[in-house]
Amino acid sequence: MSVFVHNHTGQSLKSLDFSAFQSLRLLLTSKKDKPLLCKMQEKGLSISYQDLLKVSLPMSLGAFVQFFVVFTDNYYAAQLDGKAMSGVSYIGLAYITLAMITTGIASSIQIIVARRMGEQQWSVIPSIVNNGIFLGIIIALIQFIALYFFGPLFIDSFIIDADIKNYMLEFSSIRSWGFWIYTPTMLLQAYWTGVAKTKVVFSTMLITSISNMILAYMLIFGKGPFSAMGVSGAAWATLSAECLAFVFLYGYTFLKNPAIIRCLTKPVLTFTRSILQLGTPIVLQLLIALGVWLAFYTMVESRGPQSLQSAFIVRNMYMLAWVSVMGFSSAMRTYSSALIAENRIHDLKKLFFRIASFNFIGVLILSHGLWIYPEWISTQFTQDATTIRYTVDTMKLIVPAMLIYSFTSILLAWVEGSGATVAGFWIEVITSCIYIISIYIMVHFTEWEVSLLWLSDYVYFIVMGICSGLYLIYGNWRLNKL
Repeated sequence: MSVFVHNHTGQSLKSLDFSAFQSLRLLLTSKKDKPLLCKMQEKGLSISYQDLLKVSLPMSLGAFVQFFVVFTDNYYAAQLDGKAMSGVSYIGLAYITLAMITTGIASSIQIIVARRMGEQQWSVIPSIVNNGIFLGIIIALIQFIALYFFGPLFIDSFIIDADIKNYMLEFSSIRSWGFWIYTPTMLLQAYWTGVAKTKVVFSTMLITSISNMILAYMLIFGKGPFSAMGVSGAAWATLSAECLAFVFLYGYTFLKNPAIIRCLTKPVLTFTRSILQLGTPIVLQLLIALGVWLAFYTMVESRGPQSLQSAFIVRNMYMLAWVSVMGFSSAMRTYSSALIAENRIHDLKKLFFRIASFNFIGVLILSHGLWIYPEWISTQFTQDATTIRYTVDTMKLIVPAMLIYSFTSILLAWVEGSGATVAGFWIEVITSCIYIISIYIMVHFTEWEVSLLWLSDYVYFIVMGICSGLYLIYGNWRLNKL
């Protein structure tokens, strides 16, 4: 299932392409590296293996830190109870899905900031961030209401197992407060990414990851000065980690660019429309992409707690492979946009095969445990023999699908990088609809074990590849005026 973060939108394709290219150049350039920028301007963008890795690996590293935060909560919860892990994992996925609203708006802020950087309009950047932060307050309110008030209604209506339901309610009642911290943090990170200062973004994610790991262990199991809090401890640990990260990022921003912080007290809504127009297509696409995950686990839950726990164990390892997809698909979108801007259509196939090959190797390395030692991985989360059998069978079945995804995700990124983001959105819609139909048929009209239900992912990835390939062959993306 497509869970990588999209960097582009369907509005203002000209500004999208310019900012993507400008961000890439800024990323590859520093004060000590002026000759590289000059060389790029004179000879065009380099697509050497070294330069592709230079852009892709930092993106993948950031995705790995995000994965580690989710993995920590799920792993510790599994030590309490298999149903506790299912409850924490499900709410964690719901949280991430709602957070895609923030991701879309943050991406649009990044694009606009990068655009103004390229135009050297430094004075308006604080107002852009200011609009984003105040828009983020409204977004955080919507996210909080959705999870805190409407989440329990959904849980009561669709979750069958009483224990899993109770764990979900306990975790969500605390975790939902995180939106008030997570959303402004992401929007400040968008500013620093837009000005190509990504070290502070990585440091922020690292603080979140390390503090969450330590606090979760202490609060869940009652170590040090804390009493054991179980699932509630996992929620409090993640919330506390996000607060620490926000304090660090806020303080760093205040020290390095106090104009950004001072501007937060003076809301100016001039750029709100532009932010929403750029961000809305991303939001819709990401909500669809992650919504299919929620649909999958909701249907699997009807097969019993062991099936659901097995599915979430597999997802933890699945998300590890997503780390590679995140980095290389983002690089494909940025590089393809830049090459088209340079009228180098002939280099796109070479670019695709290079990035897809890197992604294939990355996915293969990160997923090696699923086919070499799946039993050991399974026993780290559960000792239930049935759950272990389900998990091992699923891991062996899903590896080829993940390798297919390593190519089809890059095809979709090519479509989006060409500026055809509306086509990318409809590819996501078509693929998701076919996927939902296939999993519904498998769950309700067969007696298959949970491992075979994952065959639906083959459907998802293959349809995504076919739709993307057909558009690249027959679509008019070459004629897009950017």
